[in-house]
Amino acid sequence: MDRPLLPTLLIATDTWELVYDYNRILLPRGIRTAPHPLNHRLLTRVREHQPIAILLDFSEAERDHGLFLIDALRHDPRTAACPVIAILDDPVAYSAITGRAYLHVRAQLKPVSAERLLSLVGEYIPALPVPPPHGDQSLLMHADD
Repeated sequence: MDRPLLPTLLIATDTWELVYDYNRILLPRGIRTAPHPLNHRLLTRVREHQPIAILLDFSEAERDHGLFLIDALRHDPRTAACPVIAILDDPVAYSAITGRAYLHVRAQLKPVSAERLLSLVGEYIPALPVPPPHGDQSLLMHADD
């Protein structure tokens, strides 16, 4: 009997420690993740693998590239409908994203609690399993160092 494929959330960041932190929250809830660096190949990966959503985390130093990737994703008809959750420590990028009123893009400033992250992801993966009774549910995604 074939097991159903779990939804895949693409985590796009150049800070690999964040992938570990996001996985600590998401994997126990049955959300399959796939990491990807912030580069032009992100568009190809989204086209080929059609993730349920993209978790895009970039810092102030990566602002121009991060905003370029969001623009490119929104303007390509093959990727425009894929939801993007931008987790930012940069108020300027946050204002740029929310000011453009992109369809299918949510922006959230850090710090972000595990509960808030699960709420954002849960908008696209509606049946999240109940979290296990043990473990740290208060993990915050702080500003990038």
